Amino acid sequence: MNKRKMKYLVSVILCLSMILSVLTGCTQPAETVVASYTAGTYIGEGQGYNGIIKVEVSFSDDAIESVSVLEHGETDGISDPAIERIPTNVVEGQTLKVDAVTGATKTSEGILEAVSAAVELADGDVEALKVVEVIKEDKATGYIIDREADLLIIGGGAAGLTAANAAIENGVENVIVIEKLASFAGASAVAGGLAGGDSEFQRSLGLTDDTPEKIFMDLMKGGGFTNDARLTWIWSEEMGPTLDWLITEMDVPIKNQFSNFPEHSVQRSYSVEGGSGVMLRVLADKFVDAGGEILMETEGISFTMDGDTVVGAVAKDVDGNTINIKAPKTILATGGFGNNPNMLSDSLSEVLFYGASPSTGEGINMAKDMGAQLQFMDYVKMYPQGIEVASGFGRVSTVHSMLTTQQTGAIYVNKEGKRIIDENADFVSIKDATKEQTDDIIYLVMDQEAWDKWSVLAHGDENSSPAGRFTLDEQEEWFNTPEGTPVFRRGDNIEEVAVSAEIDGDSLKETIGRWNEMVASGEDKDFGRKELSPLATDGTYYIIEQKLRFATTLGGVRITENFEVENTEGGIIPGLYAAGECVGGVHGQESMPTAMLSWAVTSGKLAGEVIAGKMK
Repeated sequence: MNKRKMKYLVSVILCLSMILSVLTGCTQPAETVVASYTAGTYIGEGQGYNGIIKVEVSFSDDAIESVSVLEHGETDGISDPAIERIPTNVVEGQTLKVDAVTGATKTSEGILEAVSAAVELADGDVEALKVVEVIKEDKATGYIIDREADLLIIGGGAAGLTAANAAIENGVENVIVIEKLASFAGASAVAGGLAGGDSEFQRSLGLTDDTPEKIFMDLMKGGGFTNDARLTWIWSEEMGPTLDWLITEMDVPIKNQFSNFPEHSVQRSYSVEGGSGVMLRVLADKFVDAGGEILMETEGISFTMDGDTVVGAVAKDVDGNTINIKAPKTILATGGFGNNPNMLSDSLSEVLFYGASPSTGEGINMAKDMGAQLQFMDYVKMYPQGIEVASGFGRVSTVHSMLTTQQTGAIYVNKEGKRIIDENADFVSIKDATKEQTDDIIYLVMDQEAWDKWSVLAHGDENSSPAGRFTLDEQEEWFNTPEGTPVFRRGDNIEEVAVSAEIDGDSLKETIGRWNEMVASGEDKDFGRKELSPLATDGTYYIIEQKLRFATTLGGVRITENFEVENTEGGIIPGLYAAGECVGGVHGQESMPTAMLSWAVTSGKLAGEVIAGKMK
């Protein structure tokens, strides 16, 4: 029998008698079942984290020959290991009993669901494949490993990798980063851009009127003047130099953002070519090339203490080994807690989460256990314009919707069919208006011209964030799905389309009539919108439901201006520093667009430099 067929044999352990089981421990030779398929190539689909995953599976008469992921909307960086490993493990093991990749569970499950669908098409036995045991290579497990470093960084996202590069660049020789995922990802990978005001890059684009003072006032206003002003001022001064450092010293490919956001008084929003995940890979390569070490799939469990001083941490690797890392300085850069319902306030139960699945707050809880002071734990960066693609999970339609209302006659209405706001107001105003509506839901109403623009923008390209991409196939599928989520409706009769979306149809028709009258008069008398275009009075109408959504949290540990973690008694926890989303207060009760990633890289760079200075 060939090797592939041997791998596929299904073991059914049968204990024949009480005496035999005592003597043998129930390890009798197994009854075996050999796989059988209708040879050919089949396409299967499964539900991933961001949408449908499509795979192509080729079968011989008795084996799975190949598995290829054809299409997916998963987040680059986070999903890469799953897309690489799961198909390989299915083929090598001839099994569907494959472990999910750390940090990419939904992607892993989606690929396996798609392969299962293909197996059914090939007349294979899915349930049998789900119990096939694979003989794994022997690995060292359960060991205790002792390591030492000058600096330990917990978390390999934007803050952690930036801190690592800054520290090693400034003379810290032995730096170890541990990352619980199998990839360099986390919340940073889904960020849409980063702010970089008062930078040389900004000035190179002809934007010369930005200053730290202007940045500071924008950030404070954006946070409702509740920000930790000490940190916000430091950030305002260092935001620009950090962006320039990323470009000139780290070789991160930054490009100008295609549009400014209303919260920023001047254009200072930029993005990474190819998506934010590209920056993480560039930073990781830079760090390793400079002599740093990264331990992947290694999760921090607890801090190691010497009296009241943090002197390292205990971690677990993917094989179950305990790693004790001794270090005089430790930076906590583990991100937020948006995907941990136990840490979220009850008021967020109906708000869509569209962030990174690994954002579960373990690092913040580790610090809390050591007596760290937490602040702003009830606040998240909540946005409007979320589209619910699965129960409780959403994607972003911010830029698509913003540009559509700016350039066409599209309007927002509530369930009662009434307009609710100037559609081109800032995001916070649209969010607040959404919170005032029935069920916290608003609807984008479009004619054919507006839909054509929204659809193309939403489809995006290879540089678009997966959290904001809606493929043309998905759009069409949702219009043909009369129940469930997301709510996409279209038709030639506006009253009927409205009713299908659970909107008052007569009221909506009146609202459209009033809007067109105001457009003709040249003045929006209801909300003062400046960009005036009519909605067509015939043809096809389109309605898309939009909900509140969030990806990042604004609470976490309180730190000093030197990034030292403060304790509940007003002092510091010696040896422990923090950067990025796990720090609370810098944004206040709100966060401006492109601000979260900017804070991550700025605070990471500064924390690394501070520690390097102390070690010198």
